[in-house]
Amino acid sequence: MILGLRPALLDDLGLVPALRWYVENTFEPGKVAFTIDAQPGRLPGPVEVALFRIVQEAVSNAHRHGAARNVWIGLEREDGHVHVAVRDDGLGFDVARALDPKGASGSVGLVGMQERVAILAGTLTIHSTPGSGTEIIVDVPIAPDDR
Repeated sequence: MILGLRPALLDDLGLVPALRWYVENTFEPGKVAFTIDAQPGRLPGPVEVALFRIVQEAVSNAHRHGAARNVWIGLEREDGHVHVAVRDDGLGFDVARALDPKGASGSVGLVGMQERVAILAGTLTIHSTPGSGTEIIVDVPIAPDDR
């Protein structure tokens, strides 16, 4: 279980191989599409770990709570930023209600994503409509020579 949270592959080879490993070893073939728009190269260790955990949580939520049949993961590095998007065709949800700390459905997973992104001075955007799937977009600044 611990290896699933931070696989050795993440430290050894980086975010892209670790995400590929996660998808291939966790889900049925064809259920999760992983696309890389531009090879991001190695990122700073804390960024790779945070993005891995965010994607892991988003994909897990899509299957566990959203009953998604398909999930798409996109990753690109551009203009000093790393962009990650996780989109699914699941049930969707009321974002405001899920993020309301006073609400009965407060989501620990979504709050964890927010905290990880905040530590990296990035942004997290969640689009979801009940009945029409969810998209989670993460944008994290990276210095051009930051590794």
